[in-house]
Amino acid sequence: MEYNIKKEGDIFAIYILGDLVAGKIFGLKKEIEEILEKERPKVLFNFSDVNFIDSSGIGLVVNCLRKLSEKKGQLKLCNLNKTIINIFKQIRIHSFLEIYDSFYEALDSFEK
Repeated sequence: MEYNIKKEGDIFAIYILGDLVAGKIFGLKKEIEEILEKERPKVLFNFSDVNFIDSSGIGLVVNCLRKLSEKKGQLKLCNLNKTIINIFKQIRIHSFLEIYDSFYEALDSFEK
């Protein structure tokens, strides 16, 4: 798995390339921790190039959401494939995640 982090205004857009699975998320986890140090951070995960997510990847997303909520930040996800959406539905976390069909739709949804 590779990733790219780009600033879109005050939003950290995280482009994930490959499966979000155990053993491959350490570097991303460290960078997310640095982002979460900021005041009221805004994070957007772009899943357009992710085919699968395991419990470690899910934990990364949920932990990010929890920490962002504590700091009054925001988390959005976009471009999830049907497999990942079904995984989120099976474990019932889709209802408290903000999931968008497109990158720009998600980007526009952030509070200014």
